Amino acid sequence: MAFHAEKKEFTEITKCPDCGGTEFIMDWKKKEKICSKCGLVVGRIFKPH
Repeated sequence: MAFHAEKKEFTEITKCPDCGGTEFIMDWKKKEKICSKCGLVVGRIFKPH
């Protein structure tokens, strides 16, 4: 997910901005969403309240 401050909303990231990969690994300990193709951290995992 990416937070857009001007819109005050979250957007689900479905494509890596670096390599275009569409499969991700969720690292729940670090709370990161990582592209499985290139390893770029594409977002943070937030637990809804």
